[in-house]
Amino acid sequence: MGVSYGEKTKKSYINNKPVRGLENFIGSFLAVVFTPDDLGLVKGQPSLRRSFTDKYISFQDKGFISSAVSYRRALKHKSVVLREGRRKEELLALNAILAKHGSEVIYKRKLFIEMLNKISKKYYRKVSGDREILELSYKAKIAGMDRAEIEENLYRGFDEALDEEVRAKKSLIGPHRDDIKIEISGVDARYFASQGQVRSVVLSLKLAIIEMLREKTSDTPVVLLDDVDSELDRNRKRIFYEELFSGENQIFVTGTEISREVLEMNRTIGKYKVVEGNISRI
Repeated sequence: MGVSYGEKTKKSYINNKPVRGLENFIGSFLAVVFTPDDLGLVKGQPSLRRSFTDKYISFQDKGFISSAVSYRRALKHKSVVLREGRRKEELLALNAILAKHGSEVIYKRKLFIEMLNKISKKYYRKVSGDREILELSYKAKIAGMDRAEIEENLYRGFDEALDEEVRAKKSLIGPHRDDIKIEISGVDARYFASQGQVRSVVLSLKLAIIEMLREKTSDTPVVLLDDVDSELDRNRKRIFYEELFSGENQIFVTGTEISREVLEMNRTIGKYKVVEGNISRI
């Protein structure tokens, strides 16, 4: 797989052959990655949680990619129209496009978070030793039970917010302003979770994603983990690695040292060290 950038173009390749369309590129290589930056999922900005959600929906739903791209394109156009104070007729036409594609984004995000909540809750309960309960919920300003109802409510919301958006010169509602709420035993993790709890939440989400991708795609994702187990006590490390190594995934774990818990796993493990850019087997 590869991507090349020109002055005004971007091209994607699989096995040295050009690929047309983002939906034909994303998901071709399934990988679940953990880096320390992922800890921002819990306490960081809503955009991080939206990006996380959209990324993994895209791995299993090519139709979602098309809807998300169309929504972002129309939103960008609307932002220009609002900033330049152009005719409301343009906004009305764009709002219809945004309602169509935005409702698809909201609906599929809700379904994804419902499933992710169910599976990640199971893993978090194990990692926390049955002491805490993880709860995820999708927070949207626009309600609706199905895609059609969401589209109708979203268009109505755009219409009601039109004058306010014109005054503010920016878009005020839509899935680009939604969030995913994370609670631990009923408490908002964004404000009250400890560093150990934050790491446990993110690792539980990653384990859940691995399981979901296996079920939805009938493929086994590669797992890439960097500095994954610092700030976890020995018991949480052991439980995490037991769950991780219970499948048939190809797993890469990097860090300044090899965790004792990794070495205790009943798996064939290749160990390597990197010194000044040189790789050697241990």
